Amino acid sequence: PLIDTAIARAELARMARGKAERLRRSLAFFDRMIRARDAHPAIAHLLPTAPVGSTPTLRDAALDWNALDPGLRVATDAAIGRAIRNRASREDRFGGRLGADPIAEGRASRHTRGKRIRKPDKAAKNFRAAVSWLIRHAWPVRAEAAGLRSLDDLMTPAVIERATEAYVARATADAALLAADATSTGRSMLARLVTIAKRNEMDESVLWALEDCADRDDMAAPQDREMSATRLNFVRLLDADPSVARAILTAPRTLLVDVVRGIERWDDLGVNERIEVLKMGMAAAMWALQIARPLRTFNVHEMTVDVDGAELRRPLKADAQAQVFIDRRRVKNRKDLEHAIPTHLWE
Repeated sequence: PLIDTAIARAELARMARGKAERLRRSLAFFDRMIRARDAHPAIAHLLPTAPVGSTPTLRDAALDWNALDPGLRVATDAAIGRAIRNRASREDRFGGRLGADPIAEGRASRHTRGKRIRKPDKAAKNFRAAVSWLIRHAWPVRAEAAGLRSLDDLMTPAVIERATEAYVARATADAALLAADATSTGRSMLARLVTIAKRNEMDESVLWALEDCADRDDMAAPQDREMSATRLNFVRLLDADPSVARAILTAPRTLLVDVVRGIERWDDLGVNERIEVLKMGMAAAMWALQIARPLRTFNVHEMTVDVDGAELRRPLKADAQAQVFIDRRRVKNRKDLEHAIPTHLWE
């Protein structure tokens, strides 16, 4: 025969990635011609006597939710519902003692529409797919997952790490699959599980396990290491005009000169002028911090010193350096930030 099921499967197995779907469409068209051979009398003698039939895909068999414990199904549905309804919010760690934050309030008002889930059915489907991904990779033998009674039994650090290891190992071992660091699938699934964990207020260890697994080197997609267009344009600006870099690096000292002048004539200044001097002093300090260790602005705005858990830590010895340490709970990408501040910037 021109082509049969065995030949089609062998061709799919050796075909380059990204081309298999095109061959499947061609096989489906070929099958339609075979079934309607009477409509093509001129080539009827060239067609096989039987259709090629279905060919295997690389996808796992769908998870049979009915085979799982009813308690787990109910808990999963409830958790997904809360993940869709609830919206993440960052609480004021200072308890309102610093007053209103017009910048944060303005940002929230601008992004309110973007945070709302506009297609809850699609979101629920995606969340369920993430939970299914976790079960399928943590329990390759599906029957072993039948003992799960609740979402707390499923979403544990040990299960999350086991599923991630299985996902990476399978992608590495099978030449027909994309490597885990060549696709965003794994990280997308873990990100959805992070949303479920956050909005259901699960234990912090679960959240950290999900974030740590998504941050593995063998899970990072190539585009994650690429420089953004904004940063690239900024680097080009520095290359084209060195005076810009010089202005940035000397800004703390430049501002400090004006601050010292203002303090020397403090008694002669009005209220607004004093506020301006204080703001310039704050800006000089914040700019020096950003040069020492680039940070997101809210980390600089909320930085504490000389309190328990201070993020800006003074040098303990004369020849030591000050340190910046920000706990992962207050970092957007959930990684601890720790960096020394050069002496000239600390001054």
